[in-house]
Amino acid sequence: MKHISFEALVNKAMKLKQGGIKWHFHMIGPACIFSRSKEQYVIIIENETTAEVFSSYFSEKPISETRRMAELAYGPDFLKREKNDDKEIRGDKKVYKNETFQKIMERARDCQASDAAWHNHHLPPQCSLNPNKGEHCIVFEDETGGDALYAYYDHDPLEDLAELERLFFAKGG
Repeated sequence: MKHISFEALVNKAMKLKQGGIKWHFHMIGPACIFSRSKEQYVIIIENETTAEVFSSYFSEKPISETRRMAELAYGPDFLKREKNDDKEIRGDKKVYKNETFQKIMERARDCQASDAAWHNHHLPPQCSLNPNKGEHCIVFEDETGGDALYAYYDHDPLEDLAELERLFFAKGG
C-alpha cells in the first residue's frame, strides 16, 4: 500500500476513471473490521486491474473527503438515486428483494435513532476485502459491538448503496 496525500489520492482516482480503469474506494475508521490502524482513519483506493492500493491517513473522520470520493466514484448525483431495481413497492411499503439489505436498513435506522455510530462499505467483486469474490457486497457495521451484516448481489447495487449512504451522510458520518 502506497501512502500519498489526499489530493494525490483524488488525482490518482481521476486518472484511473479517465483511463477507463475500474477502481473503488473505502473510508476505514479505527473501529472498522477492516482497520489496520486503531488510531487513524484512512481512505484507500484500489485499482481493480492491478490490485494496487493507495491510501491517505486522517486524524479525524474525513466526512467531506469521503463524500468527495463517493461523488467521484459513483457520479455527482449518486445520493439522489431513487429508482431501485432491488425493491418492490407493495401498497405504500418498500419490500427489499435482498432480505439482508432490509436488515441493514433496519439496523442503520435504529442506530440513527439512538445516535449510535455505524458505517458501511461497498465491496465490488474484485475488492481485496470481499470474502465472496465475484459478487458485490454491502457491509454494515454497528460500531457499538453488533455483528457486521453482509448483503451479497449478482449486480452492482448502486441504488441500495445510495439509500444507505444518504442515511450515513445525513447523520454527518
